[in-house]
Amino acid sequence: FDPSILVDLPIYFSAASATYETTVDGSGLDGLPKKGDDTDVTAGELIISYDNGLPLGFILNFDFLDDTGQSITTVPLPGDTPVQLSAAQVDATSRFVTTVAPGQLIIALNDAQLDELSRTDSVAISATLDTFSQEAVKIRDTDSITISISAKASVRTNVGSN
Repeated sequence: FDPSILVDLPIYFSAASATYETTVDGSGLDGLPKKGDDTDVTAGELIISYDNGLPLGFILNFDFLDDTGQSITTVPLPGDTPVQLSAAQVDATSRFVTTVAPGQLIIALNDAQLDELSRTDSVAISATLDTFSQEAVKIRDTDSITISISAKASVRTNVGSN
């Protein structure tokens, strides 16, 4: 996943609910156990850690798609807490970032989601962006965001089953 936008920096702008969408390969999930296998995934979490040095907050939505482009599951599920990355703080006068916003989000996957993840072919990611306090800000070429997405799973293997 390597998104890019080309602009001359520094740039001065504001954004309220701007969106960015991309699709990434999710075929690596096809190695997960399938429903009925001798091995079951009994619990799973997605862990999103970040250091946001951009004056932009993000609300992320993940749509796990099968090989025909049909939705298998979404994160978050409707009604769940949004996956929200906080914007870095900005100076009131210069409008440049002053403090990086670190954070970590842990998203528990339910049994139905765990049963279906092995069918994933791609993941559609949509991000809604808002500038800090939805006010005009400036971005420099040194401003950046680092995002790490990992997973934690508990697996049970049935030995000697028929």
